[in-house]
Amino acid sequence: MVVDEECLIFVPDDYATIQDAINAVSIEGEIIVRNGIYLENISFSSKLITVRSENGAENTVIDGQAAGSVVTFSTGEGTSPVLDGFTIKNGSAELGGGIYCNGALPTISNCTIRNNTALGGYDGGIHCSDS
Repeated sequence: MVVDEECLIFVPDDYATIQDAINAVSIEGEIIVRNGIYLENISFSSKLITVRSENGAENTVIDGQAAGSVVTFSTGEGTSPVLDGFTIKNGSAELGGGIYCNGALPTISNCTIRNNTALGGYDGGIHCSDS
């Protein structure tokens, strides 16, 4: 199911994963993530959305399990995307193991970024280019 209008989605109530919720939004919306550890890597996929935790970074973790950047903004999302209130950990990528931004201007707030690796040797937490 793809949500066509601006919407409010709860994870895991409406969708089991954060990425499934992002995929369900056609363009705009807000995704609220309940407390827990989410074993996934997410991409905002050109969506003008807010993804926020319900109760802050100490209660809501996105764990990338060393399978690439944990969070990716790389398809021209502009200034609208928001990531708010997560611990971002265990990412491993060439650049930006935690968060990778390329050609995007997201707002990242109230996040703890830790234990991420850049295989290129730098920018393990966050890498931004043209951003």
